Amino acid sequence: MSKNSKIFLVLIIILLLLGTVFAYKIRNNSNNQLTPSQKVVAKNQIIANWTRFFNRNTSLQEREQLLVNGPSFNQYIVREFNGLGTASPSIKIKSINFNNKSTANVTYSVYLNQTAVLNNQVGQTELSSNTWKISDSTLCNLLKLAGNQPPICKGQ
Repeated sequence: MSKNSKIFLVLIIILLLLGTVFAYKIRNNSNNQLTPSQKVVAKNQIIANWTRFFNRNTSLQEREQLLVNGPSFNQYIVREFNGLGTASPSIKIKSINFNNKSTANVTYSVYLNQTAVLNNQVGQTELSSNTWKISDSTLCNLLKLAGNQPPICKGQ
């Protein structure tokens, strides 16, 4: 084998190795992000779940299922929603920005009787058990704003 043939063979091997490395990096980076169609589905579920959580007619059990650690917040959820009396809470989501396949930042406003009481809050949502749920830190921030931060929220 001539010297030029050996150099050519080495160059081909190097190119194949580089191609493999680049393909691996591209695949691993894309595995951590949602595809455009997955984002549409996720956004729809996030909006539906957050809207359901703040709906006056949603049961305690369903609210718990919409939180990452819902049962831990049971008594606080009951207290806050019972404390609203006849007021009707709702939420409007302004934006959802995905950090990766399992977390996103949500910018939202909370309304009581169609009047904004908290504007442009930023919270987090997490994919847990194939459901986009409100994070503990988001609920803790809301409880803190309401003046009722429970011990479970220490360090959140």
